[in-house]
Amino acid sequence: MIKKLLHAIEQQTGLNMQHNHDFVSLSQQIFERLHESISDSTLKRLWGYVDPQNVKPRTNTLNILAVFLGCKDFDSFCKMGG
Repeated sequence: MIKKLLHAIEQQTGLNMQHNHDFVSLSQQIFERLHESISDSTLKRLWGYVDPQNVKPRTNTLNILAVFLGCKDFDSFCKMGG
């Protein structure tokens, strides 16, 4: 379901999340819209841009991304089927 969340973010923002500036831009957009911070480094790990190991993101990070998409939280995003 995390992959669906990341794909939905890409679709909404029009970012392809393949370059450093994509992650910086998304981090800025999240802060401007929600006044919440997710570092570009955290976003890079989530997308596998760096440290392509199995990353277990924090619930708060997933919640912020789901809220960015207009959901109440990540659990709500999952219940909607992504």
